[in-house]
Amino acid sequence: MNPALPPLSAKEKNRFEICKQLVRDGLNTVFDVGIALREMREGKYYREQYDTWNVFCEAEFKISRSYAHRLIESSQVKEELPKSVTQLVTTEAQARALSDIPEDQRAAVLKSAAKSGSVTAASITDAAEQMLPIGNTDQPIESGISQKKPASKDDLTKKPVLRDEKGYPIPEDVAGLWPRRQELQDLMSRVSAVKCQIEKALSEDDPLYRGIRNTILVELTGVHYQISRNKPYAVCTDCQGFPKVNKCRLCYGTGLIGKEAYENITAKEKREMRERKLELEKKGRR
Repeated sequence: MNPALPPLSAKEKNRFEICKQLVRDGLNTVFDVGIALREMREGKYYREQYDTWNVFCEAEFKISRSYAHRLIESSQVKEELPKSVTQLVTTEAQARALSDIPEDQRAAVLKSAAKSGSVTAASITDAAEQMLPIGNTDQPIESGISQKKPASKDDLTKKPVLRDEKGYPIPEDVAGLWPRRQELQDLMSRVSAVKCQIEKALSEDDPLYRGIRNTILVELTGVHYQISRNKPYAVCTDCQGFPKVNKCRLCYGTGLIGKEAYENITAKEKREMRERKLELEKKGRR
């Protein structure tokens, strides 16, 4: 504990536990997780148990500070949207795409993306490129008319690069699965909700639930775990996102692997090699 900070009040301790549970279970949507993380960070609820926010995130949730920041930023992006379009944003990827667009122009871009059909991170980026001037996103959008300069041949063929949670580019052959991570997150949320409801009913000895055994809670925990393991986190380190060519068994032919597989199953040297490459790439873009 940092001696320069005051101890937690009873209310802060209670909120701290609630926020941690929200992050662990990922209840409702990823945006609830971002809101909970932001409250804990701004209130420094972790101060009695951890010296820094970085250490807290790693120890409690096995997530990096940068990933926690992205979740917080995504929740803020959605909160700042007008109510007329907020229902269109349901995933972190969508919010991340919107974060690169000036705040006063996000609603217009979202509405334009919706006209194309499914609102995805890619369709948001495409809509922004059509509506906003190249190299000058501060210029306002007037009556939905494109203000962009004439596009070159390269601009017309260039597609936004989709990246995994580590920042590694996702090959086009498997990119279609990446936006569907939210399907698994929604399933996890529903399993968590069922588990919580049954736990509460059994603890209160609700007569309607007396025929349900406690073992179902263990089974639901297992279901939640199996779904979470399958939620895409990174491009497979064995086949590099080309499972058909390499007949990859690690990713079950999807080209993508979950966080647990990336951190605990893949070869350490492969992870380190990829992360060094990404770090060099970041330095090159600065």
